[in-house]
Amino acid sequence: MRYRPAMLTAAFSLIELLVAIVVLVLLLLVITQLINSTSATTVNASKHMDADSHARMIFDRMAIDFDKMVKRNDVDYAFLKQTGNDAMWFYSEAPAYFTGSPGASARSTVSLVGYRINSNYQLERLGKGLEWDGTPTSTLGGSVVFLTYPPGSTMPLAASTLVGSWPTTITTTSTDPDYNVLSDQAYRLEFCFQLRDGTLSTNPYIPPATTLNGFKDVSAIIVAIAILDNSSRKIVKRNSTNSILLDSTVANQMISALPDAVSGASVAQTWNNGYYLTQSGLPAGAAAQIRIYQRFVYLNSR
Repeated sequence: MRYRPAMLTAAFSLIELLVAIVVLVLLLLVITQLINSTSATTVNASKHMDADSHARMIFDRMAIDFDKMVKRNDVDYAFLKQTGNDAMWFYSEAPAYFTGSPGASARSTVSLVGYRINSNYQLERLGKGLEWDGTPTSTLGGSVVFLTYPPGSTMPLAASTLVGSWPTTITTTSTDPDYNVLSDQAYRLEFCFQLRDGTLSTNPYIPPATTLNGFKDVSAIIVAIAILDNSSRKIVKRNSTNSILLDSTVANQMISALPDAVSGASVAQTWNNGYYLTQSGLPAGAAAQIRIYQRFVYLNSR
């Protein structure tokens, strides 16, 4: 009886299987890296575009308010230069709505406008509808208050200044309901002035003048803002419970990362020296996401 040899079946050897697995793992690693890189690029681009949109909206709103600013010798201005965030308040003919009864739905032709950074590091705008009747209060909630002077004095009565006539409103901590968050990402506000002689200054007048003089010496207000998205803020140094950002008594890194404006240079020139990336102590991941913007808002000649 004859025996026929058994048929041999083709198969991968153990070494070939191991090589195939290694190649597959390498391909998966490469694909994962590509996906992660693409995702990171997309997220960063989205953050950048979102910051651009915030900045454009903020500057467009400011441009309207500044264009309508009431520039008269008999009204006050409060442009507060301070360590850290600046703040500003002024009268403007930009439209606003009265908040006091009975005219809550009536539209005013003049308003008290302000910009500040609140305790949550968000940019707020004040828009308080006023009247022109010259008294601190009115049936519709308030009025433009004109500067008055004691006989023979060049110093106005405190009650006729913005701070004196609106003591609970013209502060960085006021709870006035006419403040509204304009941007929850803009956390830093700084300004300086371009004067009519072409110089840049932190004071709104040309020496030897020492008074605002109805802003007649100012050709443009230079406003700079810094924006940091909410997810990047989470890695900024916080307190022991990781619940709130460190306050000024512990040198808040987000604020100190960008120095104050100096006369002779625009704010962006001061901020673009890279200080916030090297010396502030701000985590590199957060510092890399800070977006800074600046605009020269030119005042009309009215």
